[in-house]
Amino acid sequence: MDTIIILGLVLITTALLFGCAGDGTVPDEACTYEEAEAAALEFLKSDETYAFDGIESSLKLESGEPMPHLNNAWTFTYSFDSAHAGYGDRTGQMLAQVITPHTARITVVGCVVESATLDGSWNMIAEESEEAEEVPADEPETIEVSAGEEFVITLFSNPTTGYDWAPVIEDETVVEYMGSECVGCDEEEMVGAGHDFNYKFKALAEGTTTITMNYERSWEDVPPINTTEFEVVVSS
Repeated sequence: MDTIIILGLVLITTALLFGCAGDGTVPDEACTYEEAEAAALEFLKSDETYAFDGIESSLKLESGEPMPHLNNAWTFTYSFDSAHAGYGDRTGQMLAQVITPHTARITVVGCVVESATLDGSWNMIAEESEEAEEVPADEPETIEVSAGEEFVITLFSNPTTGYDWAPVIEDETVVEYMGSECVGCDEEEMVGAGHDFNYKFKALAEGTTTITMNYERSWEDVPPINTTEFEVVVSS
């Protein structure tokens, strides 16, 4: 994976601020929040795990959040209990009769379910155990910039899988995070595919700090599948 560091003043224009991160629409697939929620719920109820022994009275919508970088896209989080342990259609299996709590996260784009995971480990679309694909790590790099300047770190990401780069700044008095945007892509290209993303920062004051970029799912309480670090040296 190539990492591109672009240093220097960045002219903030309307195109830079919004770009492909939120300027497009998907007219053929646009839908309301309510329609997207209904699609997610229908998918969950037809999923093999829930359909096999999900307890209807335990089913609860925990949250519905818009996805960054995509219009007409939400991630819905549901909780429910099943009457036995395990996933999928377990017909014919020896099952432990124990109430088992589950958390389902379902991403809907234009009223179509694009990704769905159960407990962060079960792919509800493929109906199989999901092993996260690791992104190769880069060698640490040094960024030199003057106070007041803006810079970007460009990394490959696929947000529709739930994974994205989360920056952790060691000293936020030296550098601040300003957000991210997709590089050279439109709404339709982003669905289900990965792209380069610009993660934008601003140098605030003279000093040295470290930016750690963690490739992770924000809702999972597990270590990131990849981490890359940048030392930022800010001069006056």
